[in-house]
Amino acid sequence: MNVRGRLGVRPGLTEIDFSEGPTPAPSPPTLSINDVSQAEGDSGQTLFEFTVSLSAPASQDVTVQVTTQAGSADEPNDYDAVNTVLALLAGQTQVSVQVAVNGDTDPEVDETFAVLLSNSQGATLGDGAGLGTIENDDVVPTSVPFERFTGSGDAFDLDHTRVLFTPGPTGTTYDVSVGAITELGTELPTDPAGGVELNLGDDDSQRVDLSPGHTVSLYGQSFSSFYVGSNGNITFTEQDRDFTESEADHLDTLRISAFFDDLDPTQGGQVSVQQLTDRVVVTWDGVSQFGQADSNTFQVEMYYDGRIGLAWVGISALDGIVGLSDGQGLRPGLEEIDLSVL
Repeated sequence: MNVRGRLGVRPGLTEIDFSEGPTPAPSPPTLSINDVSQAEGDSGQTLFEFTVSLSAPASQDVTVQVTTQAGSADEPNDYDAVNTVLALLAGQTQVSVQVAVNGDTDPEVDETFAVLLSNSQGATLGDGAGLGTIENDDVVPTSVPFERFTGSGDAFDLDHTRVLFTPGPTGTTYDVSVGAITELGTELPTDPAGGVELNLGDDDSQRVDLSPGHTVSLYGQSFSSFYVGSNGNITFTEQDRDFTESEADHLDTLRISAFFDDLDPTQGGQVSVQQLTDRVVVTWDGVSQFGQADSNTFQVEMYYDGRIGLAWVGISALDGIVGLSDGQGLRPGLEEIDLSVL
């Protein structure tokens, strides 16, 4: 005997769509690693901490291989190699990995290395390369920092660059740092607009008096006035109209050579001075070499705290002298330095 059950519709009973397949599994999360830029320090080791991240929490544990790869920085000279497996537990979205970078006092360009992700389990790889940038934080201490350019075989190579001279504790030495070209671009650090134009002739010099209460200094000596020369330099104890840019001429008096060359502002361009709250700025804007129809633009910033900045954004001349002079003259053992490699 057949018995039919008639249970009827009841709560919790739903229909099934037999046309649909099984519910797809959720996509695994994506792994990525960040970039890190940091100064190296002068000694010991500095830890560069990279973060490995998941795009979403995982329902299971995730593992990934992490290795370092040399770039312009190498191992073990610049940093300690890393080769390890990281684990992110279920529900965890971040974990860090550290690279020990070696400190030093050698002036050098910024250096890079990579931290790479590979062989991931439980997640897919997204941005699997982290860039580590070891930023140079070292400067060159020197007593008389200057450089002479002699012409086509040794042409001026500091265009679109800024050099900052910071006095040491005694004021008789300077730390020298050179700004990257990309930081300066094509503009002078201080806009010369609004400056007071100096009426300089050829091989001329004009005194500038600072506002009361302000002084500038060079090699431990403070001055409330200085002399701006048409030939691209500033002197302090005397006027100097010399147009021959030899090392002996540069070093024969206390001097800042922004671009010491035989220049003539009467042929083109202008020289101006600005007195600001923290510095006085002298700009040679588009000044020509004597007898030539060219253009040379450069600037001196003399900070009241003793720092001195030189910048160049359009130099046509191939020869000249840039840097500082302590006024003690040319003597044995005193040599120019290559500012472009600092």
